[in-house]
Amino acid sequence: MLDILVAPAAAAHRIARDPRYLAPLVLCFVLPLAANLALIQPRNSAGNHETILMALVSAAMQGIGAAVWIFLCFLLIGKVTRQQRNLPVAWSFGVNGSIVASGIPALAQAAAVRIAEAVSGSVPLNMASILPSLGWFEPQGSVSAALLAPFDVFLIWQVVLFSQFLVAFGLAGWARWLLGTSIAVIPPLVFWALTNFMLTIFAHK
Repeated sequence: MLDILVAPAAAAHRIARDPRYLAPLVLCFVLPLAANLALIQPRNSAGNHETILMALVSAAMQGIGAAVWIFLCFLLIGKVTRQQRNLPVAWSFGVNGSIVASGIPALAQAAAVRIAEAVSGSVPLNMASILPSLGWFEPQGSVSAALLAPFDVFLIWQVVLFSQFLVAFGLAGWARWLLGTSIAVIPPLVFWALTNFMLTIFAHK
């Protein structure tokens, strides 16, 4: 798992040779959960069970949801390329990739919010764009800034990691970089499209 962070090519090679699931699966859920609890606990000293439950559900949607998306992408690619041991390798890529796609960004977001709170004494007005992202190029607090916030520095990290994973499926050159970029970019694009659609509907009501 350390290679996921510092040596994605070595991580991809190890996973393809000997896929592991348990520890990455735990981490891809625990990291978003820790981030959610870090944000809600100071404002919920009574430990409201409903709020904790929401944090658990949100963590499952963030971490496990990302793992399932990445798994399905690699499962499909593996079927097309007809690679051996496709199912275990694809699932291991999913849970390991979710650590970068969901877990670490969630922790970074929570840490940035807590630091901003400690410095200013209040909750940041625009939490969506608190990390370096395309949202920084739009006015703070605007709808467009919130929509562009998912396109951050961690997205580049995902593209590199997923592109290295695709080497195990026999892909090279522009094909793996194109597919790696697609796997990383499609979720925030879908989120942007759905959010924009909902905002348009409510604006016309």
